Amino acid sequence: MAFGNNKEDPGTGGTVVQLDDDVDLDIGTGDDYALHYDSANTRLEIESTDIDGSGTDGDVLRVEDGTDDVVLPGSLVLSGSAAAASAQGDLVVVDSNGITGGYRTTDTAPQGLMIRPQQAFAGGTQTAANLRLCGGQDETKIDIDDYTQGIAGDTVTITTINNNGTSTATVFTESNTPGANEFNAVTSNAVTATNLAAAINTAAIGVTATASSAQVRLQLNPTIASVSLAESRAAFTTVSAGTRGYVIADTAVVGASPAGAAASTWALASTGSAGTAALCTTVGGTSTGSLYASGINFSSSNGGATVLSSSITDGYKYGTGGSYILTAGTMTGNTTGYLRTMWTKFTWTNAMVAALAGTTDNIAVCTLPAKTIVKRCMVVITGAAAGPTTVTVSIGRVAAAYIDYVVASDAKAAANTVYGDAQAEIGTGLVGGIDDMPSYTGTTVVNAQFVSTVGNLSTVTGSTGLVFLETELLP
Repeated sequence: MAFGNNKEDPGTGGTVVQLDDDVDLDIGTGDDYALHYDSANTRLEIESTDIDGSGTDGDVLRVEDGTDDVVLPGSLVLSGSAAAASAQGDLVVVDSNGITGGYRTTDTAPQGLMIRPQQAFAGGTQTAANLRLCGGQDETKIDIDDYTQGIAGDTVTITTINNNGTSTATVFTESNTPGANEFNAVTSNAVTATNLAAAINTAAIGVTATASSAQVRLQLNPTIASVSLAESRAAFTTVSAGTRGYVIADTAVVGASPAGAAASTWALASTGSAGTAALCTTVGGTSTGSLYASGINFSSSNGGATVLSSSITDGYKYGTGGSYILTAGTMTGNTTGYLRTMWTKFTWTNAMVAALAGTTDNIAVCTLPAKTIVKRCMVVITGAAAGPTTVTVSIGRVAAAYIDYVVASDAKAAANTVYGDAQAEIGTGLVGGIDDMPSYTGTTVVNAQFVSTVGNLSTVTGSTGLVFLETELLP
């Protein structure tokens, strides 16, 4: 039976072997793979007799007629050394160094690189998926320190966070008769590591475990964003997940909103200052701010006027800036706010006190913006003053005594003494729970007045403290 024929190659004049349509060129003793042209689907195919480990036939590669596209119905797995790749044309390069766009070979506009999560099924009721950017995972491993220390009930917990942000904790328990999510500490540290790795892989939790001597090494699968580890007995195991990497944006300096950005879209750009970046939006003008190690700081503007500036410092507190911040005077300012009402902390040092003149002088605490309401004020002594016979501190805005927020209080008191938390210590400007709004149209300076007897303020030593102001800004 003829499955093909010999014919002359028009290019070389030599003889070539031609396979007819739908005729297999089988590869392997058991005909494991086959190469053929599929006339019904008009494409070249490489077929396998086992694509799932269960003996299911299926294609592993296709080349459709009329295209130069190579279609891989399954996954593409690259292994080997971490060599960089280079490419040209309208394509994306993916290798161990990351994802980059190809090089444009003609003088035409380069295409943007887009990362978008999977689209929801149009005929369903699901919500849109989020885009999650993750820093790298550090060395993640479990060392078996002493298998003889492992007793029934000891645990190792692996917590994964997947691409949808779902956190799942899986507990692996030592057992002499191991079942699901259990392992046996037996024979040696290496054997125990092998047993634990097998239990992790059987559980299929999104990480691949490999035992190397007495160590279990964990590799994150593509659907896992991060992994953390915990243990119940330190003498038995040592777990380590290291420190995760950062997400770093290396961008142009921010100016106006990026060209080509549609309304209601945001872009990340550099502010031009070292270590900072900005979020820009096309809605209501340019929105700028900074990304800091402590969190995300952003401010939005509407027609050039800043309406809010805040940075996320933890799960519920906001450090604020822009038109709502209290500008620090001589003292160092640090803000923590809750929406429009916030507490602001200011610090004085002994150097500030010793720089004062005579026996009565002031340190500027802060400047209140217009329309600011002062609700409460407190002073905390962190270091007792020494030197003169007496040293007092008061807080206020009204000259010359400056006692309208906190009355004159002993600055020589012990550390952690608090003033302003009792009625007798509250100044006339705030007494009786009445808030104080110094000015609706102008700014106001708040001062800390220090007074000494039998010795000038320049001789004071050891005086340090904090001033807390609770303020609210009218709309």
